[in-house]
Formats: sequence, structure tokens, C-alpha cells
Amino acid sequence: MNDATDLAREVSKRAKFERLATARTKKVIKAIRVLANMGGQGRYNYEFADADVDKIAGTLADEVAKLRTTMIAPGRQLDIEFDL
Repeated sequence: MNDATDLAREVSKRAKFERLATARTKKVIKAIRVLANMGGQGRYNYEFADADVDKIAGTLADEVAKLRTTMIAPGRQLDIEFDL
């Protein structure tokens, strides 16, 4: 293939990445906010301890760390491991 075709393909891959990464990041942020709504004024609708919040926040922090590793080393899919 020629350089123009290769460049177009790379630009297309970048555009696809930006579109998907933006949409998926927004989806994750929305899910975190929905989870956070269980606290604050909504706390009176649920029963949970500070230890539960610490476990959730710790798990999310661990997943963000795994995100960095997984995105750098493609082809790795990690299982979802979480229970309160």
C-alpha cells in the first residue's frame, strides 16, 4: 500500500479510538456518579458502612490501575472480581 493509504488508515483508527474512548469514559463516569448517589442525601435509603465505601472506592482505584496496564498490553482481558 502507499503512504497516503496507510496515513488514512491510521487517522481512521485514531478517530475511532477517540470516539469510542470518549463515549466509554463518559459512560463510566455516569455509572460512578449513579453509584455515588447512594450516599449523600440518598444515604437514608440504604444501609452501608464506611468499610463498604472504602471497599468500593478501593476496587475502583484498582481497576483504574489495571486500565493503564491493560491498555498498554493489548489482548489481555481481566475478569470482574467484586463482592461486598
